Amino acid sequence: MSTPANPTTTVPGAVPIEYLEELAADQRRTIHNTVSRVRYAAKENIRERLDLNTNLRRYFWPAAGVAALVGLITGYSLTGIVTDR
Repeated sequence: MSTPANPTTTVPGAVPIEYLEELAADQRRTIHNTVSRVRYAAKENIRERLDLNTNLRRYFWPAAGVAALVGLITGYSLTGIVTDR
């Protein structure tokens, strides 16, 4: 009969488990830090793009022009409907 393997026996050339655990913990910290930086950058980018005051200053005249055209077209359309022309 064969004898069971001794769990404390080390394999030549094997990497110690403590080193692998430390390496895995370091990789987890690195991934966590990277994800945190990406979340912060994305949040700042979204906040900057959706800032109402900045967008109103930047696009006020184009928005005013579109609103004027919509008002003009609506006014002519309603006038045409009411006067039957």
